[in-house]
Amino acid sequence: MDDPIIRETVDAFLKKTYDLVDDPSTDKIISWAPGGKRFVVWKPLKCSRDLLPQRLGITNLLTLQSYGFSKIVSGEQLEFFCKDFEKGRPELLEKISDRYMAQLIAFHEKWYKPFHDRLKNAKTKEEWDLVMKEQKEFFENENKERRASRLRPKSSPPPAPENQLNSSPPPAPEKSSPNARSDFFQETENSLKEMDLSPRTNRIYAFLSKAYEIVDDPSTDNIISWGPNGTSFVVWKPLKCQRDLLTRHLGVTGFVRFEVYGFSKTVSGQQLEFERADFVKGHPELLEKIGDRYVAKLRAFHAKWYKPSEDRLKNAKKEWDQAVKEQRRASRLKRESSPPPALENQVQQPNGT
Repeated sequence: MDDPIIRETVDAFLKKTYDLVDDPSTDKIISWAPGGKRFVVWKPLKCSRDLLPQRLGITNLLTLQSYGFSKIVSGEQLEFFCKDFEKGRPELLEKISDRYMAQLIAFHEKWYKPFHDRLKNAKTKEEWDLVMKEQKEFFENENKERRASRLRPKSSPPPAPENQLNSSPPPAPEKSSPNARSDFFQETENSLKEMDLSPRTNRIYAFLSKAYEIVDDPSTDNIISWGPNGTSFVVWKPLKCQRDLLTRHLGVTGFVRFEVYGFSKTVSGQQLEFERADFVKGHPELLEKIGDRYVAKLRAFHAKWYKPSEDRLKNAKKEWDQAVKEQRRASRLKRESSPPPALENQVQQPNGT
């Protein structure tokens, strides 16, 4: 796992980050803090838009946290700190790389290596496919748990994932066994539930209603408020809005959801402005039109990509149930038409004497 290409990529990223912070031409956007052991992002939006994509190949500052940087939010500014990231001492960056690579190797040994070992020992294609399926499901569950943990209260820790990794896979049911339905079609029923759009549409209307209430609330006008014409809203303090309003009231951590629902975004300095037809001050009854348009688009997407699979799954379930009924009926008729062996012996014994 100690790949020289990965190490070279890590070293290059840290060196570019150091050069960006140390560049005096960008001090109005990002610069060293007094003391030279921290750096401050004075204009986060401008930094994400104008510097990070060109200089580091990223679009936000969350990547720094994966390298061990801790973030401190102070008003509209962000401050980052990491041990051995110091002004005038670029030679210390190697220590940050060492820690990151050690963490990466430990992660690989814990989560990937067990699956890799099982793949090496797989002797048939069925065994290989089973391991690949379990690996995919495991990391999908990990991603879902990671996303859910962002909204989980800190007092309730997430469940330990070791049980999923160490547990042995259930034995595959026989093809002719009727009990196979509960194992095979359980996934089918879960898939059909995921394709049901009604819970999602309810969340859409609830999100739009809560968003309108936040914008229309005069107590938050210094953070977010209506624009001059009442046909758009302005986020005056994006970081404070994300931290104090969006997470608490809307259950999201960014503004991407607004763009998904058709809002157009305009960046002006440190402010964000969003506009959408029918999202108008004093007309909350128009929100239903926004929801209806998005739901119609969602249903069209569902009909094009999900509906054919959904119909096939339903038909497969009916065919399976019918096959099981016929199998049970044939077995019952066979038992009824052939007498048990013990009865045959009792009838044939007098004729032999």
